[in-house]
Amino acid sequence: MADETLIRDLGDELWEAGRTATPVPPLTERHPELVIEDAYAIQSVTIGRRIADGAQIRGRKVGLTSRPMQDLLGVDEPDYGVILDDMLVEDGDEIGLDRLLQPRVEAEMAFVMERDLAGPGVTAPVALAATAGVLPAVEIVDSRIADWRIRLVDTVADNASSGAFALGNSSGHPDRLDLPAARCQLVHNGRLAFEGSGADVLGDPAAAVAWLANLLGERDVALEPGDVLLSGACTRAVPVSAGDTVAGVVEWFGAMQAQDMASGLWSLGVRLPHCTLDDVNAALERREAVRTWPMRGTVHLVPPADARWMLDLMGVRALAGAAKRRATIGIDERTADRAVEVLGDALAGGGRMTRAQCVAALADAGVPVAGQQGYHLLWYASQKGVTCIAPNIGKEQSFVLLDDWAPRANRPDRDEGLSIIALRYFRSHGPATRGDLARWTGLPMTDVKAGIAAAGEQLTTVRVDGTDMIMDAALADAAPESSDDWVALPGFDEFMLGYKDRSMMVDAAHMDAIVPGGNGVFQATIVRAGRVVATWKRTLGTKAVTVSLLPLVPLKPAEQRRAEAALKPYATFVGLPLQVRF
Repeated sequence: MADETLIRDLGDELWEAGRTATPVPPLTERHPELVIEDAYAIQSVTIGRRIADGAQIRGRKVGLTSRPMQDLLGVDEPDYGVILDDMLVEDGDEIGLDRLLQPRVEAEMAFVMERDLAGPGVTAPVALAATAGVLPAVEIVDSRIADWRIRLVDTVADNASSGAFALGNSSGHPDRLDLPAARCQLVHNGRLAFEGSGADVLGDPAAAVAWLANLLGERDVALEPGDVLLSGACTRAVPVSAGDTVAGVVEWFGAMQAQDMASGLWSLGVRLPHCTLDDVNAALERREAVRTWPMRGTVHLVPPADARWMLDLMGVRALAGAAKRRATIGIDERTADRAVEVLGDALAGGGRMTRAQCVAALADAGVPVAGQQGYHLLWYASQKGVTCIAPNIGKEQSFVLLDDWAPRANRPDRDEGLSIIALRYFRSHGPATRGDLARWTGLPMTDVKAGIAAAGEQLTTVRVDGTDMIMDAALADAAPESSDDWVALPGFDEFMLGYKDRSMMVDAAHMDAIVPGGNGVFQATIVRAGRVVATWKRTLGTKAVTVSLLPLVPLKPAEQRRAEAALKPYATFVGLPLQVRF
C-alpha cells in the first residue's frame, strides 16, 4: 500500500480539482503502483476534506454494476462512493455546470433505508427487508480525471466518479415492486436516449445494495436508517452540457431572433446536436420557448416566463412609435385596442388560430384589415402582452394567448430586468461593447449602463484590439476550446446579429455577400475557427437537401471536405441525405 503522505497528497489534489473545476491527469499514469486499497484511502481523504467544509454524508452509491463497464475497466465487481448532502439536486431544480467538469447523466434506482443493514451475510431479500422505499433517480456522474481517462483506481479514488443526484417524488415499497423487471428510460433533449431495466444492475438492484452492505461490513461500517443508496445505472450515461434543451438554449441567449422560422429552428438545432427538426418543434409545442416581439420590433424566441417583463422593458419602445405607423396605414388607437379585445375573446379558453383565421376574426368583428392593417394589429396584440406566436400550423403562423402559453411570469423590477438582459447578452455574445447591447436591445445608453452596473461583478471588462469590451466574468478565464472547428449556421443567427462591428467574425469585404445590398437579409454561413468563410443556400427536396456552397475565401480540397462535413448535421436535423454543390 502507498505511504500516507502520497495518499493524503492525492486526496487533497482531487478535492482541489473538484473545488476549482480543474481536472487532473490520471493518478494511475503517474503512480502505476497504486492498488484498490490505496484508491479507497484516497477517496476517504477527499470526503474528509468535504466534510470539514460542512458537507454531511447522505448515503452511498454503487458503480460499475453493468458487465460492459466492468469489462471496460477489467474488473469483475462493482465499486462504491459516498454521497453527500451537497450533491442532492431537488426534483425540478436546475444545476449550474460551474460546479461540474465533465458531466454525464444516467438513470438509476435509489433505496432509502428503514433500519440498519450490515454485513456479512446480507442477501438481496435481506436488503429489501431493511428498505423503506425505492425511488427513481438520476445520477450525474462526473470525473475530476482529465478526459475521463480512468482505470479502476482512478474512479474509486475520485469517489466513484460522483457528481450530483436527484431523487424522484414517487416512492414504492419494495414488497410491491418487481425491481429486476422495472423499466428505466433516460430522456435527453426531449428524445429517448437509452432504456434499460433493473436487471441491468447485477441482475437485481437489491443485489447491489447487498453487495455494498457486505463490503462495508468488512470495514465495520453499517448502512443506517435514512441513508440513500444509489444502486447503479440501469442505462448508459449521456454526456450533457449547458443549455441542453430548447428552453436552456433560449434562456442562455436571453432572446434569439426568429423572424424567419426556418432560421430560428436551425439556430436551436445547431446548438442541440442530438435533436432533429421534429424534436425542436416538439419542444416549442411543449412551450419551452415562445415567439413574440420583445425588442426592436423583431420576432424573437424568449423564455415564456420572461416574455412579459421583456415586453414591458424593451418592447414598449416599439409601441411608442405605433401611433405614427397606424396613421400611415389608416388605423386609430381605438380600433387597435378593439382588435386586441376581439383577438383575446377569439383565443380564450386555450384557442389557437392561424394568421389567416385571426385576420378573419377581426374582419368579422368589423375591424379593418386591408393591406398591412391586419398584420399590424396582430403585432399590436402581441406587443401589448395579450397574444404570442405559437409554432406554425403547416406553413402558417399561429397565435395563442400569452396567458395560456406562459401562465407563470417572472416579475423582476426594472433594475433587475436591465441586469438580467445585460448578463444574458454578454454571456452569449461577449466580448461585446455597450453599444452592441444598445443595438441588440434597442435600449438607450442610460439603461444599458444601468444594466451593466446592476450586474456588478458578474460582468468584467476586457481589452480586445484596443477596444474595451464586456463579457461574463465566469467565462473570462475559461480555457479556449479547439479553434479548428467548422459549423454551418443559418442566416439570422445570433452569431452575426446584435453587433455594430462584426470584424471579429467576418472580413468587411465579405459583408455584401452575407447581406446582399445591405437589405437586412442575412445569408446562411459556414464558419471556420470563428470566422465566416462561405455562405450557403439550401433546397429541401423529397429525397435530399441540396446545398449550394459559395466560398468567400479560397478553400483547398481538404477544407472543402470540412465545409461539407459541417453541413451534415443540418441534413441530419431535417432528416434528408445531403448533396453539396461548390
